[in-house]
Amino acid sequence: MNLRTALTVLFATLIPLQSFARDYSVEAIIFTNAVPVERPAEQWDDKAPRNIKAQNKLDRLYQQAVEATQAREEAIENKAANVTAQAEITTTTETPESADLSNDEQVIKTIISSDLLELQAIADTLEESPDHDILQTLSWNQSEADYNTSPLINTLTSHMKGVIRVYAPNLLFAEVNLTYVPDEILPESLLENEDEPEDIPAPVFDTPYTSTDYGSDYLLEPVPEPVIVHYFMDEQRKLKLNEIHYFDHSRFGVILSVKPIQEPAPQSS
Repeated sequence: MNLRTALTVLFATLIPLQSFARDYSVEAIIFTNAVPVERPAEQWDDKAPRNIKAQNKLDRLYQQAVEATQAREEAIENKAANVTAQAEITTTTETPESADLSNDEQVIKTIISSDLLELQAIADTLEESPDHDILQTLSWNQSEADYNTSPLINTLTSHMKGVIRVYAPNLLFAEVNLTYVPDEILPESLLENEDEPEDIPAPVFDTPYTSTDYGSDYLLEPVPEPVIVHYFMDEQRKLKLNEIHYFDHSRFGVILSVKPIQEPAPQSS
């Protein structure tokens, strides 16, 4: 047996052992980081190619996540309606609670909540810290799936939106794609002239202006448009079960926990 054949046989033996399906409990905390006063403000260029690419990717994933969430909710409602209708016409003793849900097991397991269990102590610490604000907490259960079939979990607050995905082709991974938008920042005017102006033009009223009175003369300055600052996080990382993972950014962060859901042990007769 040559080396290639031996490796092929080895991988064929190991892969089924590594890729057996599991159910996972996932929890996430998304929070802000305080910025030192002495740190200069970051400049945001919404026309920069990398920022356009990042925004387009995030918008695309977010839309997919929203559509997936709506599909899960509709599937749950349809399944509940079908089970109720079946219970009304059946002559057996089957009830909606004991009905077979195996066809929709993946859908029903993926229900998003804000409740925490494993990460609650960390959330309490962040709440008490003056250097952090919690933007959102998330928790959900899901079955093991590859990248294309794993659930996209959409996140949304007044300052943040994006998606989180946990998937397992063979090993376990997480993808975090978020944008954080702090309060609007008004840049300082670029017009800095301490001398009294000469030949002041007449006001142009289709553009907002502010007027500075210099006695008989005045200075017109355009009102600067608000600059919306965006900070992106786009990370993919291999995970270890039963460990807490930290996705870091200078302005915000994500704490993620993934634990296997243990099947109840069979009761002995």
